[in-house]
Amino acid sequence: MASGLGAACVTTVDAAAIHRGQFPKPFVDLAITVRRPSACVRGGGRDVAIDRTARVLQAGCPSPALPRIDAGAASVPAPGGTIADPEVGKLLADAKALTDANLAVRRVGRDRWGGVEAVDVTGVLIEFGTDDDLVKKAALVEPVRRSVAKRRVRAIDLRAPGTPIVEFR
Repeated sequence: MASGLGAACVTTVDAAAIHRGQFPKPFVDLAITVRRPSACVRGGGRDVAIDRTARVLQAGCPSPALPRIDAGAASVPAPGGTIADPEVGKLLADAKALTDANLAVRRVGRDRWGGVEAVDVTGVLIEFGTDDDLVKKAALVEPVRRSVAKRRVRAIDLRAPGTPIVEFR
């Protein structure tokens, strides 16, 4: 049983610190910081869960609530490795930018022209195009939603932010 626990801890422990003291009684404090999955990456036909530093924690995705990064044919390392592919790094940065802009996304990937596209938690496809002004485009999502609040939206195209296109169900 100990070997199974040790194998799990190799990729899930971020940091551990031990502090010994003698007064008033001898003691030992152990502080452990655990790595937590922040997203799932699909690349080269496999899924892996990663933490905020792009370290691969495990094969597969432990929760459907985690955002999914679609890295296409890019290879992803085995558990314990860190994702180093620059294209996957760009997608991870794009996903973080969208999250920081208060846009809850379920999936982030590239469209057939290489632009950023995302599916939000309501299932709406959002096409951003280039990621140069991603944060500005993400800020348009809620105003567009409010302007068509009574209709069910299937997709929002922000590739030309001055003239967003809304597709209804």
